[in-house]
Amino acid sequence: MFYLKPRSTSVSPTNADGGEDDYIIANDVTGTAFLATEAAARFATYLDGETSLAAAAGRARLPEDQAKFLANQLLAHGLIVVPGATVSQPKAPKPVEGRLIFFRVNLFDVRGLVERVLWLSKCLFSRAGFVAWILTLCTALIAVASQPEATSAAFRELLNISVETGILLSICFILLKVIHELGHASSLRIFTEKEGIALGPIRAGISFFALLPFPFTDTTVAWKIRSKRRRAVIGFAGIYVESWVAALAAILWANVAPGELQTVLFQILLIAGFSTLLFNLNPLVRLDGYYIFSDFFDLPNMGTRSALAARRVGVWLIGGPRPVFDRFHLTYWTLSYAYRWVIFAGIFWLSYSVDPRLSWLVAAVSVMTLIIRPIIAVIKMSANTPLSKMRLFATCGLVAAILLSVLIPVRDAVQLDGHLVRYEQTLLRSDETAYIEYVRPAGTIADESGVLGLRNPDLSRQLTELEMDGERVASRLRQARSTDPIKIEIFNAERRSIDDQRVEIASRLASLSPSIPVNAVWQPRDAEKLEGAWVGAYHNRVLGAISEPTEPYIDVFVGQDLSDLGSYLVDGSLVEFRPVSDVDCVGSGEVADFQIAQNTGVSGFRLKVSVDGNSPCVTNLPEGSGMVVRVVRSDASVARQLYNAAIRIAQNRLPQDVLQP
Repeated sequence: MFYLKPRSTSVSPTNADGGEDDYIIANDVTGTAFLATEAAARFATYLDGETSLAAAAGRARLPEDQAKFLANQLLAHGLIVVPGATVSQPKAPKPVEGRLIFFRVNLFDVRGLVERVLWLSKCLFSRAGFVAWILTLCTALIAVASQPEATSAAFRELLNISVETGILLSICFILLKVIHELGHASSLRIFTEKEGIALGPIRAGISFFALLPFPFTDTTVAWKIRSKRRRAVIGFAGIYVESWVAALAAILWANVAPGELQTVLFQILLIAGFSTLLFNLNPLVRLDGYYIFSDFFDLPNMGTRSALAARRVGVWLIGGPRPVFDRFHLTYWTLSYAYRWVIFAGIFWLSYSVDPRLSWLVAAVSVMTLIIRPIIAVIKMSANTPLSKMRLFATCGLVAAILLSVLIPVRDAVQLDGHLVRYEQTLLRSDETAYIEYVRPAGTIADESGVLGLRNPDLSRQLTELEMDGERVASRLRQARSTDPIKIEIFNAERRSIDDQRVEIASRLASLSPSIPVNAVWQPRDAEKLEGAWVGAYHNRVLGAISEPTEPYIDVFVGQDLSDLGSYLVDGSLVEFRPVSDVDCVGSGEVADFQIAQNTGVSGFRLKVSVDGNSPCVTNLPEGSGMVVRVVRSDASVARQLYNAAIRIAQNRLPQDVLQP
């Protein structure tokens, strides 16, 4: 016979705001409490240590399987014990991948710390404190809005955080979350006292999500509070206290001089402000917003019920009976499921930036958690359900068709835009401060006279002086050859130094008159506007461009969205091309070179396709004519494209092994 009895457990109704009563099953010694239905609460009261489990289930009018499940839950949470047993029934172990992503460690009781700051908590959670909070938030918003330039500059500085600032920021993050959790604990202490509810220990610890530490506080005893409004305040308390910190950080940020302190204050403002609003208030994950929403709208166990509703639909899809569609919980499950994909994608991106090998572990955990586990849950639920063979066959066929459409490689032709190049262009700049004596007009064919005259009298004077110094040293060396060997060595060293300086100055003068290939075409740029003036090397002005005839080729820019084409192409690969102006003329060319595209704003590469200058598709085309290059991919499956997209997002750049196949 299986008997159970309470362990310092109380069962009480709760609802001070009207409507039907919920019930609380609580253990005042451990400080744990759970919301329960009337049937579950009635069942718990019958577990007096003398009534059997079957009898208690019958008196509570619960099916025996539900009674066993409920009894196991009560045992696992230490709310009842088996007579003669010394330990509670352990909780069912979580999946391995779930424990890799999220686990928590219960460390200590924070009741003593809460008592020390109770005076401050009572000030914050009073009407006067609420009014002060509104005023402080308004002041902070005005302070930030009044300095738009400083705000935009602070956002730009986010990418230039030093290692020291990053460490300090991590410490601030942990401290902010500790303050957040103290807000929950303090409000729990205040409102349980107001309702005359015995408050046991307030357990706290550290939870780890994706290896990132987050403090937590166990406030489940808040279910004993009858006022729904007060329970909502307890759920909102962490955000409330953290928003105080955000507002004060914003006010300080607006009133301190630019520097490291201002950067840290802005980071605190972002963590305490935006992260709190985006995550803690979000009801799609089991954080503050979830419990506030579910309690305020009387939707207990929203996540569990949504998952069960989704599983019932899954069972129906594979041939089970048609369920009663719970639109709210199905909608909630769909949104939360999509949000979890977003979270895992963010974790994947962050882990890839640390170590690509670590990201594949995250990907495996994501697939197991978001795909395989839900499928296993549906299969388990359908194990004892009669299934329609026809619908099961149709569903399996549809899934197989989708997988085949995703995985089967197909040939796909990619059209790339390019332009015809007949002249290689070289930009001319002055590496020295120089006077522009003359500039030849545009279209001049380069010859021996040159197209651009640059002069630097200072360098010419230095070269003349060095030549004179060289003659002087040579004369002294001739006089000393037969007398003093020490003087000879000194003069030789001085002559070598002068010769080195002469070579350097002569090279600098030669750079003012660059070697220009004969028959190249000259196109002046800034030099035309600066003729008769001086130009400094530090200006980095483009004086002109030299266009030299070359074998024709097609220059193609390949953007990040098609960067995987590098794995299909090697030097010598044949591709097709056609002029934009003549769709019927198709020629073939060879891949000649890959080159990283510079200053494009996105990751990509330039593809050089050499073509036959005598080809009828090229012969009469002028420089810069638009061309279309056609590349055929042999394994352009949907899965391959998704993989490429994930890699591009994770790297945010073009892989080097693609650039050099």
